[in-house]
Amino acid sequence: MKTSFKLLAPIVAFCALSSVYPSAIYGEIKSDIESKVAILEKRLNLLELDEVVYDPITISNVHLGNSKHFAIVQPGGTIDCSFKYVLDSSQQEFLKKNHLIVGLKNIAGEVCATHLYGVWDSSGKARFTLIAPLEEGDYDVRIAYRAGKTCEEALASWNVLDQKPDATATIGILSVRRNLNSF
Repeated sequence: MKTSFKLLAPIVAFCALSSVYPSAIYGEIKSDIESKVAILEKRLNLLELDEVVYDPITISNVHLGNSKHFAIVQPGGTIDCSFKYVLDSSQQEFLKKNHLIVGLKNIAGEVCATHLYGVWDSSGKARFTLIAPLEEGDYDVRIAYRAGKTCEEALASWNVLDQKPDATATIGILSVRRNLNSF
C-alpha cells in the first residue's frame, strides 16, 4: 500500500509541535491531531472492506461519489451513491415488507434504497443520493433494514438516541468541509 503525505501529515505535525508549544496549546493541538489520526485509521479500515454484513443484508461494491467508502462534500451538498445488496430471506418474516435504508450516524435515515419481501433471496444494485449536513465534520454512512408499510415509517425507526444502527452497519464516511482542500 502506497502511503501518501496527507496520511502522514498529522503525525509529522504532532511530533514537530509537541516540543515547541506551551501545554495548553499543545493539548488542543494534540487533541485535534489524535482526532484526525483516528479518522484516518477508520478510513483505512473501510477501504479494506469488500462487504458489510448487517442483519439479513450483505452490502458490497459501495461507491460514495467517485470513491469507494469515503467522500468529501460541502455543507448541504449532495453525493450520488450506490452499492450492491443481497438479502438472506431465511432471516426475515415471510411476506413482511422491509426497507433497506441509508442514513448518517447521529443524524437520521435519509433514503430508502430498496423495498424487499421475505419470499426469496433477493439481490440488486441500489442507487441513491445523500444530502450532507450543514455542520462540518465526519459522518458515518450506515445502513439499516427495517420493517414498515411505507418508506417514511421505516425511516422514522432510525433511532439516534440508542445508536441504532450500530457501527457494524457503517458502509462509508462522508466528510463535510467548507473548504474541500482542508483535509
